[in-house]
Amino acid sequence: MYVDETNDPFVVRVIQQAKIEAVGASDELYFAVSGTSLKGDGRNFYGVFLIRADSKPGGGLVEISSPYRYESDVAVTPEKVRFEALSERTWGWVLKVQNGTRPKAEQVMVSNVMLAPHGDEIALLARFKASVDAEPADCAQANADHETWRKAVEAMGAQEHTSEQELHEAETMDDTEPLRCERSRWTYRTADVIGPLPGPLTVSVKGSQYGVAMEAKTWKLMFDGKAFAYNVPDELAVE
Repeated sequence: MYVDETNDPFVVRVIQQAKIEAVGASDELYFAVSGTSLKGDGRNFYGVFLIRADSKPGGGLVEISSPYRYESDVAVTPEKVRFEALSERTWGWVLKVQNGTRPKAEQVMVSNVMLAPHGDEIALLARFKASVDAEPADCAQANADHETWRKAVEAMGAQEHTSEQELHEAETMDDTEPLRCERSRWTYRTADVIGPLPGPLTVSVKGSQYGVAMEAKTWKLMFDGKAFAYNVPDELAVE
């Protein structure tokens, strides 16, 4: 049980753990947790932790963590966590984090969130698409509704908006984009561990979008050692 700063109660459980035997150093314990709100309001969190011995003489244990990441509408479960070696020096987690729960009324997106210890912090190495689902009743009608909306947005954008009401109407229209059919899946593969820095990620997509099959495509995401993060193209980025 955990009660956060807003006094919301959560049931917290460990969803991944691994002990890494370090050569010439102390062993390291990596684990991930998932917190599910007892209020049933969909406010969940997940966190990742590394526990190791302090390198200073006489030191105890050191915790490096990102414990409370409130980013998922659905609790992260053990099958949604992958823990693996990313380089000779780096182990990390890839967690599948979901936004949206009702594909008939909203876009449901699952993201791959890659985290790893870096120095005294947990670094976000990458966040990229894993799946998208949207299921309006009629795909053809959904496309027609979207085209009507697009033309209305263009017409609204061509006008000068001087009053607060006109500005509000323009902003509201941007937030009312009609849902279109989509069922897309992205898979990824990490590179072989051959050096001190993570190698490239290979990401591929398949599925259907707006009622037609998507063209198969593959990306290679390169790791930026200075930023300690992958360069994620806009096509894969999560908004």
